[in-house]
Amino acid sequence: MLTETFSIHGTSVWLATATEEENALSLQQQQHTALQLLAAAGYNPHDLCHTPEGCPYLNRSAAPFISIAHTQRMVAFALSDKPLGIDVEAIAPRTLRVMPRIISKREKETLHLNEDIATATRIWCTKEAVFKAYSTKATAITDVNIVQLNDIKATTSTPYSSEVFFKEYHAHIVALALTATP
Repeated sequence: MLTETFSIHGTSVWLATATEEENALSLQQQQHTALQLLAAAGYNPHDLCHTPEGCPYLNRSAAPFISIAHTQRMVAFALSDKPLGIDVEAIAPRTLRVMPRIISKREKETLHLNEDIATATRIWCTKEAVFKAYSTKATAITDVNIVQLNDIKATTSTPYSSEVFFKEYHAHIVALALTATP
């Protein structure tokens, strides 16, 4: 397992990636890895709790906001003093099959979408990360409207206004959504 910590737009992100020699991570391994990353960041893994909706939070006073994401080969989490969301997805052709279910007609026209897998992955990650950042308010991933998108950043509009920053890492897109409102 490879681990790395880096900053995206001033927010620390912790990643663990299965090596090529390792098999895909089971859900149990993904959860265990998230707890190990939390401990490596200096937090007690026993403080990690989840709301009834499944949203993670740290059970202690003045705890930062936390967001966790995982795929079969990668686990990521981020902490901030403001609401945030993180997502990670493999850059893979299956992403193109998801697009018709998650983007609006307006987004298709505005973003000038093509069959680029990396762009489709950024769109999916943007919607997932923003949905997580507004977890108690957002009703559906399709409610997140992307108004601007490039290789580095995306912007979403009200009522889920956010800036989303991307990092390409080991054939994955990591997206960090920072909300525009508290």
